[in-house]
Amino acid sequence: MLYVDPMTGPGAARLSALESDAQREKLAFQEVERLFAYMLMQEMRNTVPDDGLFPETPAQRMYDQIMDDVLAGEWAETGQMGLAEKLAEQLQADTIQNQLQRKADADPHF
Repeated sequence: MLYVDPMTGPGAARLSALESDAQREKLAFQEVERLFAYMLMQEMRNTVPDDGLFPETPAQRMYDQIMDDVLAGEWAETGQMGLAEKLAEQLQADTIQNQLQRKADADPHF
């Protein structure tokens, strides 16, 4: 798999240039969406039968992986799948629920 960890890869300088945790969080959610899209495309590609007309070579497999990675990156940047947005919403709802639970545990009359 061609996926590179954004925390240690060549784009780490871009990550350190981000000012706020919100921007880093957004980038992390985009990377999750990118990984999901990449894996989805790989699995879809596995469902296509090999008809033997053009035999699959290692070079063709590498080209397909690179193409899938680029497409997944584009999908993640545009947010077309909406996975990053849903993850952010779920994290925010979970944070609010945990804060309310802590208040309820601290104050029995809450």
